[in-house]
Amino acid sequence: MNTTEILKTPRAKHLQSLDDKSYFDEVYPADKTAGDRHINLEKKEVDTTGPSVDGLWDKFNPTIPTAKQAEKKAKEKKDKIFRAEPFQVLKNAHVGTQGLWDADKKWACNLLHSALPQDLAISIFGQYVKKWESVMLGKQANPTANKGVNKANIWLRHRIKMVMRAVAKFPVSLNELKHDGLRKQQAALWSDKCRTNVVDGAEQGQSWIDVADMLQKIAAEWKFVAKASAVSLERIEGESDAEFNEREKEAEAGFVIARLVDADWWERKIDTAYRQFCEHCQILNGRVRHGVSVYLSDAGLKDCRARKNANTLALSKMVARNEQTGEEIEMLDIVKGSMANPAIRRHELMVRMRGFEDLAQENKLMGGFFTITTPSRFHAYMKVKNNNKTWSVENDKYDGANPKSAQQYLSKVWAKARAKLKRMDVNMFGFRVCEPHHDGTPHWHALFFFKPEHEQIIKFVLSDYFTQADREELNVNNLDFALWNKAIKDDIQTDDLFANELFEEESNHIFSVSKRIAARVDYKKIDPAKGSATGYIAKYIAKNIDGYKMADDEETGTPADKTAEAVCGWASLWRIRQFQQIGGAPVSVWRELRRLDQTEQELADKKAEKEARDLAAELGEKYVSNKPVQSLIDLQKHKDAMEVARISANSNNWGMYIHAMGGLFCARADHPIKMAYKTVGNQYGEVVKKLKGIATFAKTMITHVDGWVIAKKQGSEAVLEKEAQLPWSSVNNCTGSMERSPETELDVIEQFKKLGVELDPALLVPAMAGAQILTGDGRKASLINTDLGLQMRVRELEDASSVGWEQW
Repeated sequence: MNTTEILKTPRAKHLQSLDDKSYFDEVYPADKTAGDRHINLEKKEVDTTGPSVDGLWDKFNPTIPTAKQAEKKAKEKKDKIFRAEPFQVLKNAHVGTQGLWDADKKWACNLLHSALPQDLAISIFGQYVKKWESVMLGKQANPTANKGVNKANIWLRHRIKMVMRAVAKFPVSLNELKHDGLRKQQAALWSDKCRTNVVDGAEQGQSWIDVADMLQKIAAEWKFVAKASAVSLERIEGESDAEFNEREKEAEAGFVIARLVDADWWERKIDTAYRQFCEHCQILNGRVRHGVSVYLSDAGLKDCRARKNANTLALSKMVARNEQTGEEIEMLDIVKGSMANPAIRRHELMVRMRGFEDLAQENKLMGGFFTITTPSRFHAYMKVKNNNKTWSVENDKYDGANPKSAQQYLSKVWAKARAKLKRMDVNMFGFRVCEPHHDGTPHWHALFFFKPEHEQIIKFVLSDYFTQADREELNVNNLDFALWNKAIKDDIQTDDLFANELFEEESNHIFSVSKRIAARVDYKKIDPAKGSATGYIAKYIAKNIDGYKMADDEETGTPADKTAEAVCGWASLWRIRQFQQIGGAPVSVWRELRRLDQTEQELADKKAEKEARDLAAELGEKYVSNKPVQSLIDLQKHKDAMEVARISANSNNWGMYIHAMGGLFCARADHPIKMAYKTVGNQYGEVVKKLKGIATFAKTMITHVDGWVIAKKQGSEAVLEKEAQLPWSSVNNCTGSMERSPETELDVIEQFKKLGVELDPALLVPAMAGAQILTGDGRKASLINTDLGLQMRVRELEDASSVGWEQW
């Protein structure tokens, strides 16, 4: 038989179908009676020197290690990864200390390697080594002391539990979320999973409500919840309440399904969750605190800058275009003239705050300033001051909470306290400012105005509600607050619930309790003789926007305009609302009033005032306006409510605007001017409200006209096409698809190494697929096939619309 005929035999075909190990075992069958050795057929006896068939396979295929070899290799790998050592302790240590470290290191490495991603495990191991060294140095200084020798091990177990709780939010490996390309891929996979379930549910005849519940369970694996906009349906004639409610539920379920099968919805959710997780890991690793990086980690701040620059670049290439008239407005100009401009936002907040203060003086109201923070378990690090030196130390009570959960706690407690005050018919108004501590934990500063007789009850209610959690750490108990409450209500022997003249004993008790809870709720009465209330809160407004006219940040001692960037990045990352108005008329109507056309005289007056203000600034003089003040009473005699409010808004007179809207404590339903909306459809098929203008009972003023679209500048496509041609660097000269041959992969790894990027197997796959990879110097590199072969493009970070970071 020739070779071709031999290969066609059943035996040959069978052997060709086997893998290498199965082929070897079948061609060289082992003699089971020979034990570990094979039979020497010539001597007809067991060969005591040669290997068995299994031994031959291991000899010629050393890639399959034995159990002992695998254990040794794993140890070498761990030793290479976890390289930190307590050199100061081991330098002059005896054998017992070295043995203890070897045992503890092995335990810690095994625990970290099995529980956490590598990058995060290495960082936590470094902290563990420092703590272990600190404990052992203390023991060397005092050999008889045995207390706290396991402190480092206890800390490590506790820290791993906190990190694992954070990691548990993701149903996939973190390596599959490392950069924006992988996150986009996961979004597509999970939206497809939901789409498949919708098809299966339809084939099985399930209702929309059942299908939506099933998809919500899929989203719950990521701790996501899909919420539809407020459903507004018209009742069908003859429809019962039960039928209408069922139809409303089905419509809401349909809108939920529309979100959960949308890859963009998933991508936004996954991207936000992953970025917050990365920053949370930075907090856990001690990289967000005094002395390191306050408010926001260095990686988080870098990411914030990159995203901001990317948005600016994108806006610079866009215009708002009126399709009817052809008019175009630069998008950057629109943004600079909106509330997105920090200077405009700060000016408006100061105008509103000053207006509230003027109204308080008119109505003989007093001001109180509250500083409210969370219980100790929300704080990762604490600041310690001694001999004019400040440093941060780890908080033993910290339970792994992130800034978002801390803000949710404050908001929940505030809702209860405000509801309590409303039930007691206690009114107040003012502003609440949310800002971070040095470790990123949020706290509130609130300036409220209220009647003097309400001071004690407001102070009591806020103090009571915000100290109910973990009250014992403040050295107070429920009895202390019961006595405080009794002092306000009963001890005065009066029918006035809000009497604030207390007997000396009760006053001393309230003072004592207030002092003990100052770390959680601190209250200061505003004294007009010492300065205005607006001036008191002005620094908190400036600090959280742009640091305007502030010398140094109190937390860091660095220029406030620099730390303001970190504060804004912190608020953006954790989706935290920095400023909230309490009471008064809505600012949305105020802003729409300022969009209305002004008279020629008003425009001329504003131009003249601006010129006079600029001239005073050039001369270094203080500008004093000589513009006549218009009386509210005179305006109301000759103008309608809309015009009075418009003049107030254009004059930056918040107090007059509040009066035009019905007064300080006018219910929102009774305001003479309200927002006007029209109904439109959104991308999920819902009928939602879209702002149209403002309206009174008699007329509606349109402030948002139709016909405007956001589009690219003419010629921007050509600019983008030109950019797409450079700069490139050649990887190799192969063309066609990006095949993962060993040679190509080595070339790719080498090219990325030149950019400061070490491509591990997890990153090599998306890199070969053309994903953008963030480099060490803040640029993005990606691969693409061209006529010249596989090429690498390196782009400046500002060109990216989505930026992440590879390391925790």
